[in-house]
Amino acid sequence: MPRTYKPVAGTSHRKKYSNTAMNNAVDAVHQGMSQREACQQFDVPRGTLQDKLKGVDSCPLGGQPIFSENEEIVIAKNVATLGDWEYPVDVIEVRLMVKQYLTKRGRTVSIQR
Repeated sequence: MPRTYKPVAGTSHRKKYSNTAMNNAVDAVHQGMSQREACQQFDVPRGTLQDKLKGVDSCPLGGQPIFSENEEIVIAKNVATLGDWEYPVDVIEVRLMVKQYLTKRGRTVSIQR
C-alpha cells in the first residue's frame, strides 16, 4: 500500500506577507529607506522586494493556464452539450477537440515535463 503524504501544519514556504506590506516597503525604498531596513520594518522577504523593485513579475504557483476563462467555459459547454446529446466522449476525443481548436487559432503550446 502506498504512503499518503501528510504535510506538517505551518511549514509552508508560501507567501507570508500582505500585498499592502509589500507596497509599503516598495514605497519606503523609493523614498530613500534602505532595502534591508524596509524588509525588517514591513516583514517582507528581501529577495521578493528586490524583484518588485526591478519589475520582475513572478508567475503564480502551479501550472500556468493555456486558455482564458472564456475559452475554458466554451470548451466545457461543448463537452456538456455532447453529453446532453448522449454522445459518449472520452478523454482522447476531448484532447483532439482542444488540439483542433488550438490549430485553427494558430497557437502552439510547449509542454514542459
